[in-house]
Amino acid sequence: MKRKIISEDLCEQCRKQKEDVVHALYHCQKLLDLWTKVDLWNHSSLQQTTSFIDLMGCVFADNRDPALFSMVAWAISWNQRNNLCLGKPAVSLGELLSQSKERLREFKLYNSSITPVG
Repeated sequence: MKRKIISEDLCEQCRKQKEDVVHALYHCQKLLDLWTKVDLWNHSSLQQTTSFIDLMGCVFADNRDPALFSMVAWAISWNQRNNLCLGKPAVSLGELLSQSKERLREFKLYNSSITPVG
């Protein structure tokens, strides 16, 4: 297995800003179209967050569809970012929201069909 050592701290999406968790998952300008598609996530309280804990706190405290937000954040970090770092193809940002909605639907469907043991 080949591993790629990252030698710079620039965002893999925009290549302009120093990458931290909040930038990589929410503040990057390349993600703006994605986050503005859901009104709950296009809010000043989220745009002013400076840490991942603050970002998730705003999403959960204000009930801004935290399950879908988490699916989208996971898709950004594990699909987009990691594949970009490794030079592999990634799902386009335009498809990412619909793909996350479908994964969440499947997750809920699967978990609603499980009967507790005991």
